[in-house]
Amino acid sequence: MNEYDVSFYAMPDGRFTVDIHGSSGTTPFLTFPSAQNVPAFFESLGLSPEKLAEIESICSKLAAGYGYHEKMFLPEECLPNGPAKAAA
Repeated sequence: MNEYDVSFYAMPDGRFTVDIHGSSGTTPFLTFPSAQNVPAFFESLGLSPEKLAEIESICSKLAAGYGYHEKMFLPEECLPNGPAKAAA
């Protein structure tokens, strides 16, 4: 597990975008059809139920046009090909 900066963005059109970046650079944005699809991606990374509940709460409360940023410990495979392939 490595520490990454994770940004969640609620897009005005209802989509949800996540950016995961660390000291090695920035990955492509991950775009999901809605906030309800985001926790499943993080669940695939093996995060704890408590962290998944926190992510679900962040996504459900984030108003359209706003972002939320936090540091998270995630498995290394979330960069750079991992998330891009998982969300594609």
